[in-house]
Amino acid sequence: MTELFRSDNDEAQERRVAPRFLTMTDIRLCVFLVVISLMTWLASRSGNSGSAWHCRVVSIASSRTVDRVFSTIPASPLEVSGRLGTSTLEWDKMGRVRFIASPCPHHVCIGQGWTSPPFSVACVPNGILVEFPSRHPNDPDGISR
Repeated sequence: MTELFRSDNDEAQERRVAPRFLTMTDIRLCVFLVVISLMTWLASRSGNSGSAWHCRVVSIASSRTVDRVFSTIPASPLEVSGRLGTSTLEWDKMGRVRFIASPCPHHVCIGQGWTSPPFSVACVPNGILVEFPSRHPNDPDGISR
């Protein structure tokens, strides 16, 4: 009996297909963005792995300048003589560096913590600079906080 009261609108509603969440254009766009992201990530990783790790430690003690260049991560800790005395530097396995001891009055250099390449860390009163020379012209010279 219920079939007798069915209208054409009811049949049309049953035949209606729910709208798709993603169209083919959406799927193509997502795949394109994922491929571009992976290519960019791989290019950035290969650029860093091809270049050697370099670190330069500069000490301005009285009238002479001592410049040491390392092509591998130095054995930690490293003691460097400066104007006020000896500062101690420490490197970790990822190539980051920090001051762990310094004779400077306010110990700002110690408070800077770990510094990663390509950024520099310095103990200005003691005249010690640790820098990672850039191999790419677009790397920033420094960032202030």
